[in-house]
Amino acid sequence: MAEQSTIRTLISVRDATEHARRRKPWTRAFGTAALKGYEEILGRRVQQFVMKLEQQTGPFDLAEFISYFTYVFRFLCFFCS
Repeated sequence: MAEQSTIRTLISVRDATEHARRRKPWTRAFGTAALKGYEEILGRRVQQFVMKLEQQTGPFDLAEFISYFTYVFRFLCFFCS
């Protein structure tokens, strides 16, 4: 990322205090307690994912299915935290 940019991505912030401040929502969303809360939701989604895979006949794009699955999970994590 260009040094002149006024908005920096979290990964490019070198100041430890600023990095910790900006990381706080991510830590809350993906910490142990939050992940425990996602367990039931994720379990249902995994079952749904497996059922969809079992219904496929012939060749299919597994990467596309995984992309859909992970998108839904990220969406749920964002709104459930």
